[in-house]
Amino acid sequence: MENIAVIIVTYNPNLKNLLRLIDELPKANIYISDNGSKNFEKLKKIANDYENVTLINNQVNCGIAVAQNNAMKVAYANSAEFLFFLDQDSFISSETLDLLKKDYILFTKKDMHLGIVSAVPDYEQIQDYGIKYVNEVISSGMFVSAKLAKNVGYMFEELFIDMVDYEWCWRFARHGLKVAKDYNCVFRHQIGNNEKKLGKIIISPFRLYYVFRNSLFLIKKSQIPNRKYSVLLKYRLFKQFIFNILLCPQKNKRLQYIWLGIRDAQNSRMGKLNYDE
Repeated sequence: MENIAVIIVTYNPNLKNLLRLIDELPKANIYISDNGSKNFEKLKKIANDYENVTLINNQVNCGIAVAQNNAMKVAYANSAEFLFFLDQDSFISSETLDLLKKDYILFTKKDMHLGIVSAVPDYEQIQDYGIKYVNEVISSGMFVSAKLAKNVGYMFEELFIDMVDYEWCWRFARHGLKVAKDYNCVFRHQIGNNEKKLGKIIISPFRLYYVFRNSLFLIKKSQIPNRKYSVLLKYRLFKQFIFNILLCPQKNKRLQYIWLGIRDAQNSRMGKLNYDE
């Protein structure tokens, strides 16, 4: 695992969870890109205690794309061969990461157009083994060669958060590269506080701004895989709208953020929301 750069973006992380992950991956090079955490000094102490951990201080919450890009730049400078992305609250065993690397090398030999292979989050219903080609995957669990990542380019920083991983996957596709899930490799992944309504996860109101703005902006700029998928994405946004204004708390606040997102998408006003919490 010495040639794997494990990239983790942190924002007020649970240090106990982070330490467990670091202890699990002693042979990997871990790059923690911190977005202005309140517990940064404690995070700094942890990084100083481990030779394989590099801490990048972004000082403020600059968004997940900027934080990931900053970590990728340092990993490239240190001659990383592979990149593996993981959320601060996720966990993968060293055995699973080793298997993911072996599968990636094996799969890319069989299909030279394969770009990203992702481990599968444990909340999915695992019914198969091997790989399944998909349009996109979430960033947590993504495994890719550094060479291909360099060719495709860095994450789209103006998105700030939400849709950053999807846009990157779609860009791989425009470079003639495929994205797949590896059902041999399962990792633990947590989404927010996991509060649900009718089995659907409730996200915080301000996140709706980025979901709507970034989705509609990418549709407007024709960055979606195809017209059929564009229609599907709009339908998902419509369902998200109905779910949030009918079934979720803080309905007025949710409506306000959705409206701001739609407005800013039309005006191509990107980056961090000025009215953000």
